[in-house]
Amino acid sequence: MRERNGGRARRALIIGGSMSGLLAGLKLREHDWDVDIYERVESELSGRGAGIVGPKNWQFDAALSRAFQIREGKRVEFRAEAFNAFNHANFALPVGSVADTNDPSTFGVITNDAGARVMQFSLRYEF
Repeated sequence: MRERNGGRARRALIIGGSMSGLLAGLKLREHDWDVDIYERVESELSGRGAGIVGPKNWQFDAALSRAFQIREGKRVEFRAEAFNAFNHANFALPVGSVADTNDPSTFGVITNDAGARVMQFSLRYEF
């Protein structure tokens, strides 16, 4: 950070404002300001995505199983499971904090997804 005003850094304190406060803080940091950002609510913003609303998620999970009786008291069960069976794209929340990343230009950008289709199979022998 460059020093200004007789050797002192320029400081800004932003209280509240959710998205607009975060964006203002980001712009001030780009111009070498020392910025502290506080929210006016008592609870943390981390669980709420910092006020950022992301895309909706849609996922269809399915499972099929079939049991075969071999002898009395013995059987085999086959099970197939598919998570996100239709392989629908589910995107994660946008980056919600300038402080959590080394690259502030990713703020508000979706950088991840919730994963693709996952399938698993099992075979169980009961005796």
